[in-house]
Amino acid sequence: MKLSDDFYDIYVNNANWNNRAAALFRSAIALDEMAKRSFVRKDAQNAIAKYMLLVKKHKLSPLADDSLYRAAQLFNDVLRDEKKAKALLRQVMRDYPTGDYHKKAKIYYAEIGGTAVASLGNIPVQRPSAPSIKLTQISSQLREDVVRIVISMETIASWRAKYSDDENPGVVVTLKNVAPSEKIELEDTFKKTGIFTGYSIYYNEIQATSTVTLQFSDLLRYVVKSEREPARLIIEATNSPKQLPAGILVKDEKVNKKVIAKKVVEKKEKTSQQSKKVANAKNTTKVPERKITKENVPTLTKQLAAQLGLKVETIVIDPGHGGKDPGARHNGMTEKEFNLDIAKRLARVLKSAGYTVYLTRSTDKYLGLYERTDIARKYKADLFISLHANASNNLDAEGLETYFLDFAQDNHSVRIAAIENAGVEKRGLGEMEKILSDMLLTARIQESKRLAAKVQHNAVRKITREGYALKNRGTKGAPFHVLIGSSMPCILIEMGYTTNSKEAARLSSDKYKNALAEGIANGIHQYAQELLK
Repeated sequence: MKLSDDFYDIYVNNANWNNRAAALFRSAIALDEMAKRSFVRKDAQNAIAKYMLLVKKHKLSPLADDSLYRAAQLFNDVLRDEKKAKALLRQVMRDYPTGDYHKKAKIYYAEIGGTAVASLGNIPVQRPSAPSIKLTQISSQLREDVVRIVISMETIASWRAKYSDDENPGVVVTLKNVAPSEKIELEDTFKKTGIFTGYSIYYNEIQATSTVTLQFSDLLRYVVKSEREPARLIIEATNSPKQLPAGILVKDEKVNKKVIAKKVVEKKEKTSQQSKKVANAKNTTKVPERKITKENVPTLTKQLAAQLGLKVETIVIDPGHGGKDPGARHNGMTEKEFNLDIAKRLARVLKSAGYTVYLTRSTDKYLGLYERTDIARKYKADLFISLHANASNNLDAEGLETYFLDFAQDNHSVRIAAIENAGVEKRGLGEMEKILSDMLLTARIQESKRLAAKVQHNAVRKITREGYALKNRGTKGAPFHVLIGSSMPCILIEMGYTTNSKEAARLSSDKYKNALAEGIANGIHQYAQELLK
């Protein structure tokens, strides 16, 4: 990674600089952030090597305990080596008793002390003391080179799944507020099914979380989806390039082709005559072409949503500005008050449609831009909607426009982004790597763009049907900091110009506000429903 290499070059080429440890630390952080996104062992190992070099060469640096702690996180979260993670945490507690990571190391050490409660072996069973959703069964079956694994539970729980390449390929499923039941099957009832060779379950009492690791002898693609009736997760996995074409690809198909090359050669003679017949048929038969249009090409995130059983359940609405930051003030309007008013109306409509909705602020309170997206992450939001009112030196400017995260394409977008970014707190270079890598996540930008289009269209349609003349300013991409900090599809809506006296009068009308809130809600709902199709 270029940023990591650049910082490391600074470290190596400035031997007399008294703060060179900071450059080495930044180099490690850049690799660290990559590892936490890729879950590739090599990325984690490279980051750990840099952290440990800092500890070895700069033991008295205030960044030494930070490095040990972060290396422990990588050992535990990515490499799944709890023993080494605990060893580093003990080193933090022993060697840096007054450091700022001493207390954090104690807490983290306790958190990763979960006990295995079920596995393919004779391991003592420790039951949770607190009531949880029960994991009742893990079963599997094989059909046409696809193994289907079903994790059954009492009711569907919050979950996430990721690929692991620790020794043998695997899929790690984390289930929140789920504990294995007394009757969970162990080794005596498990039978190897195709490439599925076994599983283990770890229960962490402190976090009330079960981690199910599914192990495979070989793996090319997999798909995970959830069902509510009956409550279960279904994981389909294969090592065949012909199966699960829309699944998550975990390795280069060329590697698998070498494995099946022998079988192909054996079948070659048997199929040679058939191939000739097919070749002759192609000379006389016209194959109909499927017309590919913009509408029938699914987006990357839509494909993943279908595979992983994702849908929109939780929405965070962010009324822009607040407290000491009033926003635009023109024609008797104060933006912070208007934004909050619309946010509450929008929340009521969405809640009535069955969504779980949170507001970043429900009173006249100041929040930094990054605090707002921190709230969205805290509530594990599926969508983030930021509400604003516009202003311009051109008093005739009017209309509604919706922004999604992207690099600004025109001067107008650049100006609006500069205004809304005015309250951003300064962040370090280490975090900039994370921000930039997030911006390169094409799927998130693509889905934000699609969400913006749905909201813009439905809001304009609802308002015009109510008899108002409204200029449709469309959707645009711009690098708003409040959107950069989020990790889910997100948009920023500029709901109208306070500097235009006629539009300000409309924006102050209850009828207009209701139409605006309902139109935005319609767009969000349409987007959410299309994810399920």
